[in-house]
Amino acid sequence: AVVSTQSTGGWRPRRTIKVASWDAEEWGLFGSIEWVEENRFVLRNKAVIYVNTDVAEGGECNEVMATGSPLYQGLTMGVLNRVNGVNSSAPLPLSGSGSDMFSFYCYAGVSVVDINCNSADNVYHTIHDNRRLFDLIDKDYTNLAKVSSALAQVVVNASESVVIQGSVDVYCQRISEWWFHHRPGLVELLARLKEDKDVLKPVDDIVSALNKAAAQFQANVYSPLSGESDPMEIRRVNDILLHFDRAFLSDTQVPGTLSFYSRHLLVSPSADDAYSGSGFPSLKWMVSDESITKDEVLHQLEVIRWALKSARDILLFN
Repeated sequence: AVVSTQSTGGWRPRRTIKVASWDAEEWGLFGSIEWVEENRFVLRNKAVIYVNTDVAEGGECNEVMATGSPLYQGLTMGVLNRVNGVNSSAPLPLSGSGSDMFSFYCYAGVSVVDINCNSADNVYHTIHDNRRLFDLIDKDYTNLAKVSSALAQVVVNASESVVIQGSVDVYCQRISEWWFHHRPGLVELLARLKEDKDVLKPVDDIVSALNKAAAQFQANVYSPLSGESDPMEIRRVNDILLHFDRAFLSDTQVPGTLSFYSRHLLVSPSADDAYSGSGFPSLKWMVSDESITKDEVLHQLEVIRWALKSARDILLFN
Protein backbone atom coordinates (compact mmCIF):
# COMPACT_ATOMS: atom_id res chain seq x y z
CA ALA A 1 0.00 0.00 0.00
CA VAL A 2 2.86 2.38 0.83
CA VAL A 3 4.64 1.66 -2.44
CA SER A 4 1.37 1.94 -4.37
CA THR A 5 0.60 5.30 -2.80
CA GLN A 6 4.10 6.57 -3.55
CA SER A 7 4.01 5.39 -7.15
CA THR A 8 0.73 7.19 -7.92
CA GLY A 9 2.58 10.41 -7.16
CA GLY A 10 5.26 9.63 -9.72
CA TRP A 11 7.77 8.04 -7.33
CA ARG A 12 9.90 5.17 -8.57
CA PRO A 13 12.34 3.24 -6.36
CA ARG A 14 16.00 3.18 -7.33
CA ARG A 15 15.91 -0.62 -7.02
CA THR A 16 13.27 -3.09 -8.16
CA ILE A 17 10.85 -4.24 -5.45
CA LYS A 18 9.33 -7.71 -5.85
CA VAL A 19 6.37 -8.67 -3.65
CA ALA A 20 5.70 -12.38 -3.09
CA SER A 21 3.33 -14.58 -1.10
CA TRP A 22 4.49 -18.16 -0.66
CA ASP A 23 2.56 -21.43 -0.84
CA ALA A 24 3.17 -24.48 1.39
CA GLU A 25 5.20 -22.73 4.10
CA GLU A 26 3.96 -25.01 6.87
CA TRP A 27 4.66 -28.11 4.79
CA GLY A 28 8.37 -27.32 4.57
CA LEU A 29 8.86 -23.86 3.01
CA PHE A 30 8.24 -25.52 -0.36
CA GLY A 31 7.05 -22.45 -2.26
CA SER A 32 9.90 -20.13 -1.34
CA ILE A 33 12.59 -22.81 -1.59
CA GLU A 34 11.41 -23.81 -5.07
CA TRP A 35 11.47 -20.18 -6.21
CA VAL A 36 14.92 -19.57 -4.74
CA GLU A 37 16.25 -22.72 -6.42
CA GLU A 38 15.00 -21.51 -9.80
CA ASN A 39 16.29 -17.96 -9.35
CA ARG A 40 19.35 -18.39 -7.16
CA PHE A 41 21.88 -17.16 -9.73
CA VAL A 42 19.94 -13.94 -10.33
CA LEU A 43 19.49 -13.53 -6.57
CA ARG A 44 23.20 -14.01 -5.89
CA ASN A 45 24.09 -11.41 -8.52
CA LYS A 46 21.44 -8.75 -7.92
CA ALA A 47 19.41 -9.09 -4.71
CA VAL A 48 20.16 -6.45 -2.06
CA ILE A 49 17.84 -7.74 0.68
CA TYR A 50 14.93 -10.08 1.33
CA VAL A 51 12.39 -8.73 3.85
CA ASN A 52 10.07 -11.33 5.38
CA THR A 53 7.04 -11.35 7.64
CA ASP A 54 5.23 -14.41 8.95
CA VAL A 55 3.19 -13.35 12.01
CA ALA A 56 2.18 -9.76 11.24
CA GLU A 57 -0.82 -9.83 13.57
CA GLY A 58 -1.20 -11.34 16.99
CA GLY A 59 -3.59 -9.59 19.31
CA GLU A 60 -1.81 -7.53 21.94
CA CYS A 61 1.47 -6.75 20.20
CA ASN A 62 4.00 -6.07 22.95
CA GLU A 63 6.58 -4.93 20.41
CA VAL A 64 7.60 -5.30 16.80
CA MET A 65 10.55 -7.68 16.69
CA ALA A 66 13.04 -8.73 14.02
CA THR A 67 15.77 -11.20 13.16
CA GLY A 68 18.19 -11.10 10.27
CA SER A 69 21.68 -10.61 8.93
CA PRO A 70 24.09 -8.59 11.09
CA LEU A 71 24.81 -6.63 7.90
CA TYR A 72 21.50 -4.80 8.41
CA GLN A 73 21.79 -4.37 12.18
CA GLY A 74 21.88 -0.55 12.01
CA LEU A 75 19.04 -0.21 9.50
CA THR A 76 16.76 -2.70 11.25
CA MET A 77 17.31 -1.59 14.83
CA GLY A 78 16.85 2.05 13.81
CA VAL A 79 13.44 1.18 12.36
CA LEU A 80 12.43 -0.92 15.38
CA ASN A 81 13.45 1.83 17.79
CA ARG A 82 11.25 4.33 15.96
CA VAL A 83 8.26 1.98 15.72
CA ASN A 84 8.52 0.70 19.31
CA GLY A 85 9.45 4.07 20.80
CA VAL A 86 12.61 2.77 22.48
CA ASN A 87 16.36 3.28 22.18
CA SER A 88 17.81 -0.22 22.09
CA SER A 89 21.31 -1.12 20.94
CA ALA A 90 20.78 -4.87 21.34
CA PRO A 91 22.28 -7.06 18.60
CA LEU A 92 19.90 -8.22 15.90
CA PRO A 93 19.10 -11.93 16.54
CA LEU A 94 19.97 -14.30 13.70
CA SER A 95 17.18 -15.70 11.53
CA GLY A 96 16.45 -19.43 11.66
CA SER A 97 14.66 -21.82 9.33
CA GLY A 98 11.16 -21.34 10.70
CA SER A 99 9.97 -19.13 7.85
CA ASP A 100 10.53 -18.28 4.20
CA MET A 101 13.64 -16.16 4.63
CA PHE A 102 15.63 -19.36 5.23
CA SER A 103 16.54 -20.33 1.67
CA PHE A 104 17.19 -16.74 0.62
CA TYR A 105 19.77 -16.36 3.39
CA CYS A 106 21.27 -19.80 3.86
CA TYR A 107 21.12 -21.06 0.26
CA ALA A 108 21.33 -17.96 -1.95
CA GLY A 109 23.33 -15.79 0.46
CA VAL A 110 20.91 -12.87 0.24
CA SER A 111 20.99 -10.76 3.42
CA VAL A 112 17.59 -10.89 5.14
CA VAL A 113 15.41 -9.13 7.70
CA ASP A 114 12.38 -10.88 9.22
CA ILE A 115 9.84 -8.61 10.97
CA ASN A 116 7.00 -9.88 13.16
CA CYS A 117 4.65 -9.06 15.99
CA ASN A 118 5.84 -10.24 19.39
CA SER A 119 2.63 -11.34 21.09
CA ALA A 120 1.93 -13.90 23.79
CA ASP A 121 -1.68 -14.54 22.77
CA ASN A 122 -1.67 -14.80 18.98
CA VAL A 123 -3.84 -17.40 17.25
CA TYR A 124 -1.62 -19.59 15.13
CA HIS A 125 -2.83 -20.95 11.78
CA THR A 126 -6.41 -22.04 12.34
CA ILE A 127 -9.56 -21.96 10.21
CA HIS A 128 -10.50 -18.86 12.19
CA ASP A 129 -7.76 -16.67 10.68
CA ASN A 130 -10.18 -14.25 9.05
CA ARG A 131 -11.44 -10.67 9.13
CA ARG A 132 -13.70 -11.34 12.14
CA LEU A 133 -10.71 -12.56 14.16
CA PHE A 134 -8.85 -9.38 13.29
CA ASP A 135 -11.79 -7.33 14.56
CA LEU A 136 -11.68 -9.22 17.85
CA ILE A 137 -7.96 -9.10 18.59
CA ASP A 138 -6.94 -5.82 16.96
CA LYS A 139 -10.09 -3.87 16.27
CA ASP A 140 -8.49 -0.67 15.03
CA TYR A 141 -5.51 -2.47 13.41
CA THR A 142 -3.03 -0.62 15.64
CA ASN A 143 -0.69 -3.59 15.97
CA LEU A 144 -0.85 -4.51 12.30
CA ALA A 145 -0.04 -0.89 11.48
CA LYS A 146 3.14 -1.10 13.60
CA VAL A 147 4.39 -4.19 11.78
CA SER A 148 3.40 -2.74 8.40
CA SER A 149 5.22 0.49 9.20
CA ALA A 150 8.40 -1.37 10.12
CA LEU A 151 8.23 -3.47 6.95
CA ALA A 152 7.61 -0.42 4.77
CA GLN A 153 10.47 1.57 6.30
CA VAL A 154 12.98 -1.24 5.75
CA VAL A 155 11.80 -1.91 2.18
CA VAL A 156 11.70 1.75 1.14
CA ASN A 157 15.11 2.47 2.69
CA ALA A 158 16.71 -0.56 1.01
CA SER A 159 15.17 0.29 -2.34
CA GLU A 160 15.72 4.04 -2.25
CA SER A 161 19.04 4.73 -0.50
CA VAL A 162 21.84 5.67 -2.88
CA VAL A 163 24.36 3.78 -0.75
CA ILE A 164 23.21 0.44 0.69
CA GLN A 165 22.73 0.84 4.46
CA GLY A 166 25.00 -2.02 5.55
CA SER A 167 27.32 -2.31 8.55
CA VAL A 168 30.21 -4.66 7.83
CA ASP A 169 32.05 -3.56 10.98
CA VAL A 170 29.11 -4.71 13.14
CA TYR A 171 28.94 -7.98 11.20
CA CYS A 172 32.64 -8.67 11.71
CA GLN A 173 32.44 -7.89 15.41
CA ARG A 174 29.72 -10.54 15.68
CA ILE A 175 31.94 -13.00 13.77
CA SER A 176 34.71 -12.38 16.28
CA GLU A 177 32.28 -12.97 19.19
CA TRP A 178 31.07 -16.25 17.69
CA TRP A 179 34.61 -17.49 17.04
CA PHE A 180 35.88 -16.76 20.54
CA HIS A 181 32.71 -18.23 22.05
CA HIS A 182 33.53 -21.59 20.42
CA ARG A 183 37.31 -21.40 20.83
CA PRO A 184 37.60 -22.86 24.38
CA GLY A 185 35.58 -25.89 23.31
CA LEU A 186 37.81 -26.30 20.27
CA VAL A 187 40.91 -26.23 22.46
CA GLU A 188 39.46 -29.03 24.59
CA LEU A 189 38.50 -30.98 21.46
CA LEU A 190 42.01 -30.68 20.00
CA ALA A 191 43.53 -31.85 23.28
CA ARG A 192 41.29 -34.92 23.20
CA LEU A 193 42.38 -35.61 19.62
CA LYS A 194 46.04 -35.06 20.59
CA GLU A 195 46.37 -32.15 18.16
CA ASP A 196 48.24 -28.91 18.90
CA LYS A 197 45.95 -25.95 19.59
CA ASP A 198 48.20 -23.85 17.33
CA VAL A 199 46.09 -25.11 14.40
CA LEU A 200 43.55 -22.46 15.54
CA LYS A 201 46.01 -19.63 14.95
CA PRO A 202 45.30 -19.22 11.20
CA VAL A 203 41.61 -18.64 12.03
CA ASP A 204 42.55 -16.32 14.91
CA ASP A 205 44.67 -14.31 12.49
CA ILE A 206 42.05 -14.04 9.75
CA VAL A 207 39.30 -13.08 12.24
CA SER A 208 41.56 -10.26 13.43
CA ALA A 209 42.45 -9.25 9.85
CA LEU A 210 38.79 -9.28 8.82
CA ASN A 211 37.81 -6.98 11.69
CA LYS A 212 40.67 -4.62 10.85
CA ALA A 213 39.65 -4.53 7.18
CA ALA A 214 36.00 -3.94 8.15
CA ALA A 215 36.88 -1.04 10.47
CA GLN A 216 39.03 0.55 7.75
CA PHE A 217 36.34 0.03 5.11
CA GLN A 218 33.64 1.56 7.32
CA ALA A 219 35.74 4.56 8.34
CA ASN A 220 37.69 5.34 5.16
CA VAL A 221 35.49 4.06 2.33
CA TYR A 222 31.87 3.75 3.44
CA SER A 223 31.33 6.65 5.85
CA PRO A 224 32.67 9.42 3.54
CA LEU A 225 30.21 8.44 0.79
CA SER A 226 27.13 10.52 0.02
CA GLY A 227 24.62 10.81 -2.77
CA GLU A 228 26.97 13.33 -4.39
CA SER A 229 29.96 10.96 -4.48
CA ASP A 230 31.45 9.52 -7.68
CA PRO A 231 28.80 7.12 -9.08
CA MET A 232 31.45 4.51 -9.86
CA GLU A 233 32.69 4.60 -6.25
CA ILE A 234 29.12 4.25 -4.99
CA ARG A 235 28.64 1.27 -7.30
CA ARG A 236 31.87 -0.32 -6.08
CA VAL A 237 30.90 0.03 -2.42
CA ASN A 238 27.36 -1.21 -3.06
CA ASP A 239 28.74 -4.27 -4.85
CA ILE A 240 30.94 -5.03 -1.83
CA LEU A 241 27.95 -4.85 0.52
CA LEU A 242 25.80 -6.82 -1.91
CA HIS A 243 28.23 -9.74 -2.04
CA PHE A 244 29.50 -9.73 1.54
CA ASP A 245 27.14 -12.42 2.87
CA ARG A 246 27.78 -14.51 -0.29
CA ALA A 247 31.43 -14.93 0.75
CA PHE A 248 30.29 -17.32 3.47
CA LEU A 249 28.41 -19.77 1.23
CA SER A 250 29.60 -23.37 1.07
CA ASP A 251 29.21 -25.59 -1.99
CA THR A 252 27.71 -28.31 0.22
CA GLN A 253 25.51 -28.55 3.30
CA VAL A 254 27.22 -27.16 6.39
CA PRO A 255 28.02 -29.95 8.90
CA GLY A 256 25.88 -29.84 12.01
CA THR A 257 22.79 -28.53 10.21
CA LEU A 258 19.56 -30.30 9.26
CA SER A 259 18.82 -29.00 5.78
CA PHE A 260 20.38 -29.57 2.37
CA TYR A 261 19.87 -25.82 1.85
CA SER A 262 22.01 -24.83 4.83
CA ARG A 263 25.04 -23.48 2.94
CA HIS A 264 25.86 -20.37 4.99
CA LEU A 265 28.92 -21.21 7.08
CA LEU A 266 28.25 -18.51 9.67
CA VAL A 267 24.53 -18.35 10.34
CA SER A 268 22.80 -21.55 9.19
CA PRO A 269 20.55 -22.96 11.95
CA SER A 270 22.19 -25.77 13.88
CA ALA A 271 20.67 -29.24 14.07
CA ASP A 272 19.53 -28.77 17.67
CA ASP A 273 17.73 -25.43 17.12
CA ALA A 274 16.21 -25.00 13.67
CA TYR A 275 14.29 -21.87 14.66
CA SER A 276 17.36 -19.77 15.42
CA GLY A 277 20.47 -18.99 13.44
CA SER A 278 23.73 -20.23 14.94
CA GLY A 279 27.09 -18.48 14.72
CA PHE A 280 29.43 -21.07 13.17
CA PRO A 281 27.11 -24.12 13.34
CA SER A 282 29.89 -26.45 12.17
CA LEU A 283 32.00 -25.44 15.19
CA LYS A 284 29.06 -26.14 17.47
CA TRP A 285 28.77 -29.57 15.84
CA MET A 286 32.49 -30.33 16.15
CA VAL A 287 32.75 -29.69 19.89
CA SER A 288 29.64 -31.78 20.64
CA ASP A 289 30.27 -34.79 18.35
CA GLU A 290 32.34 -37.38 20.20
CA SER A 291 32.95 -39.39 17.03
CA ILE A 292 34.56 -36.55 15.07
CA THR A 293 38.03 -37.18 13.65
CA LYS A 294 41.12 -34.99 13.55
CA ASP A 295 40.92 -34.75 9.75
CA GLU A 296 37.32 -33.52 9.89
CA VAL A 297 38.25 -30.83 12.40
CA LEU A 298 41.23 -29.62 10.37
CA HIS A 299 39.17 -29.61 7.18
CA GLN A 300 36.36 -27.53 8.70
CA LEU A 301 38.81 -25.05 10.20
CA GLU A 302 40.35 -24.54 6.77
CA VAL A 303 36.92 -24.12 5.14
CA ILE A 304 36.06 -21.42 7.68
CA ARG A 305 39.45 -19.73 7.32
CA TRP A 306 39.07 -19.59 3.56
CA ALA A 307 35.55 -18.09 3.76
CA LEU A 308 36.70 -15.41 6.20
CA LYS A 309 39.68 -14.65 3.95
CA SER A 310 37.31 -14.29 0.99
CA ALA A 311 35.21 -11.78 2.95
CA ARG A 312 38.36 -9.86 3.90
CA ASP A 313 39.49 -9.80 0.26
CA ILE A 314 36.08 -8.43 -0.82
CA LEU A 315 36.50 -5.52 1.58
CA LEU A 316 40.05 -4.82 0.33
CA PHE A 317 39.15 -5.01 -3.36
CA ASN A 318 39.98 -1.83 -5.27
